[in-house]
Amino acid sequence: MPKTGGTTLTSLLRESGRGVIAVNSVHDAHALAESDLTAVDDNTAIVGHMPISIRDLFPKASLAVFLRDPVDRIVSAYAHVARVKEHKNHQLIENGLSLSEYASTIAPEINAQVRRLCSYPFVDCGDAAGNSWWNRHGLTLSRDALAQAQANLETMDFVGLFEEFERDARAFGRVFDVPIPDELPKLNIATNALKIDDNTRRSIMQTNALDIELYEFAKHIIRERTSAASV
Repeated sequence: MPKTGGTTLTSLLRESGRGVIAVNSVHDAHALAESDLTAVDDNTAIVGHMPISIRDLFPKASLAVFLRDPVDRIVSAYAHVARVKEHKNHQLIENGLSLSEYASTIAPEINAQVRRLCSYPFVDCGDAAGNSWWNRHGLTLSRDALAQAQANLETMDFVGLFEEFERDARAFGRVFDVPIPDELPKLNIATNALKIDDNTRRSIMQTNALDIELYEFAKHIIRERTSAASV
């Protein structure tokens, strides 16, 4: 999931000696799907921004995901796009697209966590023309999409929260046998963090109501698993 600490976790996986395959673009996804999948061994982690249907390629793989407060995630994504000149939406912000406008008009950012946890073919995450599941479904998702995302989230081997990154990174390490240092590295951190007013926050919350429900559901899953583990 974008902007949820993946860069830091990837660095820890590499330091642990695991092989790492990064899937952060449409090109990466298609390249992986068309590669010799039998060459990917059990000591390899596939990381990045990809749909849950990665399990169609690797049915026996363990899956992990970190989610983030939807408002803070969008604010971070906007700051990232504003900072990275090579990003396809950077010029829109340069031309004056506000945070509120970005959060309500850039389809992949609206309820982005629900979109990415819905079920659709792995290679349907996008093509060179920009056609993807989350683009084709436009600005509005149904509650069926939320139900699908919640059901998929329950099947994940590990669910963590960016807001509890210190705690959950260590839990991730225990689950997947990844050494976690006493002091976690802080990578890909925005230096142009934005502060937003109450009206903007309310507007983003309204537009991303499904993501907010999914985020609360993730908290529920973590509470239940933590409780079960302590029995």
